[in-house]
Amino acid sequence: MIGDVHGAYKALREVLRKVSFSDSDELYFTGDAADGYPDVYRCLCLFREIRHFHPVIGNHDAWLQNWLAIGSDPSIWLRQGGAVTVESFRRAHCRQPERLDMAEFLASWPYAIDTGKEYICHGGPGDFLSDEGMEMLAAEKREMVEYIPACYGAYMETDGARATWDRSYFQHAYHAEKHGDGTVRYGKLSGRKRLFVGHTELSSYRPFISRLYNMVDIDTAAGSYGYLTIMDMDTLEWWQSTRTAYLYPDYAPPVRNLRC
Repeated sequence: MIGDVHGAYKALREVLRKVSFSDSDELYFTGDAADGYPDVYRCLCLFREIRHFHPVIGNHDAWLQNWLAIGSDPSIWLRQGGAVTVESFRRAHCRQPERLDMAEFLASWPYAIDTGKEYICHGGPGDFLSDEGMEMLAAEKREMVEYIPACYGAYMETDGARATWDRSYFQHAYHAEKHGDGTVRYGKLSGRKRLFVGHTELSSYRPFISRLYNMVDIDTAAGSYGYLTIMDMDTLEWWQSTRTAYLYPDYAPPVRNLRC
């Protein structure tokens, strides 16, 4: 399992080397390859080369998918890293046929994955998705053009959008772990299967593991000034890259303010 990459290709290569990743290994990904450091195109090309690659769509990936498919470039996306992502494709001289091919690649990334032992989605199940709902979402096919809310906090019209953007499940799990309040669990998810998410950057730069909620947040801020984390999904042992700000010393990642 690998956390939100956000264009940090150097960090991605480093963590794969650290675990001696091979062609027979499975790589799960919590989404958000796009918008952060300047190597988004290279990250996606590397992901396409991995034989057993299992991603879920991130909100930044959905923005990128829409741009690749129909040229959509809302200002909220450009401000939060989209401009850097667009430049990475232009720098690679990526023309329209390849852009459409890459859009199809991103459209194949589901909202959720059900491995039988774990659930994976980018944001979280909130208080609206049960185990049955997660399983249905994992089977749902995505379209080439993604519905994206006007801004964070806007009403989400689909379960897919909510599972991509919602942070409330993590927030309740974090509060429960911090205050030891696990008597009433938030949401409809049973907790029988371990849940992996990204989306919410961890200021500690360490994965958040909630025993009470049986969940893991693996977004250790690789897209800003933290580290990229790779984790064994069975043992929860984890490894990290060099700090991404050190890998890209001449580049300041955009501030991703998720409010309109």
